Amino acid sequence: MSSRVVFLTLFSFLLLAGANRLEARDIPALRGPVMDEAGLLSGLTAKKLEDALVALHQKSDLQLQLYSIPSLEGEVIEEYSIRIVEKWKLGSKERGNGVLLLIAFEDRQARIEVGEGLEGELTDAEAARIIDHLLVPEFRQGRYESGILQSLNAIAAKFGGELTLYGEKIVFSQKSGRDLWPIIFFLLLLFVAFILGPFFSAGRFMRGGFGSGWGGGS
Repeated sequence: MSSRVVFLTLFSFLLLAGANRLEARDIPALRGPVMDEAGLLSGLTAKKLEDALVALHQKSDLQLQLYSIPSLEGEVIEEYSIRIVEKWKLGSKERGNGVLLLIAFEDRQARIEVGEGLEGELTDAEAARIIDHLLVPEFRQGRYESGILQSLNAIAAKFGGELTLYGEKIVFSQKSGRDLWPIIFFLLLLFVAFILGPFFSAGRFMRGGFGSGWGGGS
């Protein structure tokens, strides 16, 4: 087989592979503010969330979009999210005030893509904190709806808005409640030490239990 034939065969293979990659992770038409292809939300929650996002848009002009997919299928999430925002034209043409929360569930990746008109108001660092402190901890515990709702509400709160679901405001905090457990456990140990203190000599208690367990750490 000549080198020319080998080159043409290889070139055709690369073109076919590239075409398959583009076809595999296409961008669908925008069907609404909640597009949950990964199936992370129940049907009722998805409907209520869609109503809440529509109400937020009507009240504040902020277009907040959720898009979850099973996998990126080889795409780079940064590039894919930019292409989505450009195709869907999120936000008004004049202001570019759209925000996308993209979740690639099987790849364990998420990204907040901000329209050009909002880049100075929601920075990359702030978007990363929302994902790291609200979405990721909840997803690790299997609480996908909670992670999504808290993240979306945090984005809305950044622009002075809020989401309501089932007639109630979505609870938003910068830290997950699980982060308090080490403090609670430490206080519980102090309480036990205080209660049991009269029954032991101070030296024996510190050597055999509480003191040795912490090993001198703060």
